[in-house]
Amino acid sequence: MTTCAQDEFDLDALDVPIPRVANLPPEVLQIIGHMHHHCRGQANASTARDIGAHLGIPERRVRLFISLNLEAFPFIICGTPHNGFWITDDPDDMAHYDAYLYSLIAASAAKLSAFRHLTARCGYRRTRSNGRSTYQHRPGACHKNISAALPRHCCQESSSQPSEPVAEKSLPVSQKTATS
Repeated sequence: MTTCAQDEFDLDALDVPIPRVANLPPEVLQIIGHMHHHCRGQANASTARDIGAHLGIPERRVRLFISLNLEAFPFIICGTPHNGFWITDDPDDMAHYDAYLYSLIAASAAKLSAFRHLTARCGYRRTRSNGRSTYQHRPGACHKNISAALPRHCCQESSSQPSEPVAEKSLPVSQKTATS
């Protein structure tokens, strides 16, 4: 672990309420100190991997610490997969980051909508209970719209002739669970 003297963070030098940062894990304080001294402005953005390597903290934990403690940080942090994390006080940076976050929400909403339409089309009914979605297959509903793409033994309507057994080891994982 290579740390510089600048990475030591002086809580007294902050112009924010101390309880907001004083109760954070030591790793978060290290990240705050590192970013305060090394990541000002998008041009000085640093990836979670680089921050972690510098501080001896695993990359995933750096990302988690930043995302879970974002409101506790004494400055505005922006971050994208392409640029890394940086501290900003530039309104244009904030507007671009806001638009980026909104695009993530919009893309996720579109993906969720497509998923729900697909499950309904494939014969599943979505219900909500205790704030969670559950899916149940509707009796009599078969995957007729996709059954042509599946092997004959899957979603097969009853016939008088038994189908040939299929060796499980030759099936992809998704088809193994469908036949189980």
